[in-house]
Amino acid sequence: MKNNILVGQYGESAAAEYLTALGYEIKERNFRTPTGEIDIIAENEGKTVFVEVKSRSAYTNSRYGRPSNAVNFRKRKNFISAVMVYQKLHPESQRCRIDVIEVYFLNGNTEINHIKSAFGNQK
Repeated sequence: MKNNILVGQYGESAAAEYLTALGYEIKERNFRTPTGEIDIIAENEGKTVFVEVKSRSAYTNSRYGRPSNAVNFRKRKNFISAVMVYQKLHPESQRCRIDVIEVYFLNGNTEINHIKSAFGNQK
């Protein structure tokens, strides 16, 4: 398995643990549609929270910049499309927001930066 795939998997697990520790209820992970994937779907304070997780190791962090920079226009469009598919299947998820969680693996430590409402204001 490639290193970047492992970093992504560890990052998603670290983000899920972080959210759980804050009182979020994880509803689903890796929800896939033909147009995109939602890494984590959680519930918090009566809202469905759709989370895109981006991870970087110490090496790639300096090389590629902030993980959230990888959430470009195309990625946002595909992510929103996946959210719409989920909402059709789960009408109770209309009150929502979209977050990005950056996970950094630096010198054996894990650091998390949680960007709430990362795509702007949601319902």
